[in-house]
Amino acid sequence: MQHLPNFDIETVRTFFAVSQSRNFTDAAALLHKTPAAVSYRIRTLEKQFGVQLFERMPHHLELTAAGSYLKSELQKVYSLLEDIPTQLVLLGGGVESHYKIVVNNLLIHGELYCILQDIGRQFPCTDFHVTVQKHHDMWTKFLDESYDLALGLPQFEGSLEDISILPWGTCRWALSKLKDETKDRENKSLKEVMIATMTSESNEQLRAQWNNKFQQIFFVTTIEQEIESISRGIGVGFLPEQFVKQSKSIVEVGSNVVLGKMLFQLAVRHPQSPISKLITQILKERTNLFFLQPY
Repeated sequence: MQHLPNFDIETVRTFFAVSQSRNFTDAAALLHKTPAAVSYRIRTLEKQFGVQLFERMPHHLELTAAGSYLKSELQKVYSLLEDIPTQLVLLGGGVESHYKIVVNNLLIHGELYCILQDIGRQFPCTDFHVTVQKHHDMWTKFLDESYDLALGLPQFEGSLEDISILPWGTCRWALSKLKDETKDRENKSLKEVMIATMTSESNEQLRAQWNNKFQQIFFVTTIEQEIESISRGIGVGFLPEQFVKQSKSIVEVGSNVVLGKMLFQLAVRHPQSPISKLITQILKERTNLFFLQPY
């Protein structure tokens, strides 16, 4: 087995101080040590590796190629070592090592990924697991799989122990199409165009109604995919009314086909968790990013 150098945190700190100061005297001042003690640690480190890490110039030190390589590699380790005390405090303060989130497929939006990415940066010791689930299966998935947080649960009547249910927002749906369609396409009845809908509705009574009204239906997985499909002029489909009003390229279709207004909720299994508190706070503040209006 190859012999590994005997590193300690003080040697690593000394190496970085010398590489920054480029002489033993200034490095010693930074570390509150004597120049002789700093020089001894560097010589010991070089002896362990069997390579010269610093080239001794008349008035300063220069990292050798080996020294530069060691510095770049040690920087990774040193950054981890610096984070450990903070993360231990976080874990000791109730931050979960694993956190499971289930998201309603009707609310998948690019902003959500940005929010989750920011949360991940703030809790680097936590492994996040995110699952997208159909609207009508959200409650079953949340309860059966013991998720920590559910985004976009349908309305629920009753109470559950140890679970906090928070109102999030409402969404009214508008049957929509691409604005710049050709005149011939605009003159066609809805019976003659394809309609896009999310897979969450694929087994619902609404599907049977649509099959009687439209020539062809195709199913997508998320609201983002439906927006993309309609934006490309593939067909018409239900989009959040708030999004359609803001869009310059998509308009509402005049029709007696109505999906109606839907309520969405957040559910948290451990409301006092620092992660849960932060996520719910952000989501409550950014309801409009998901085309939701307050209750």
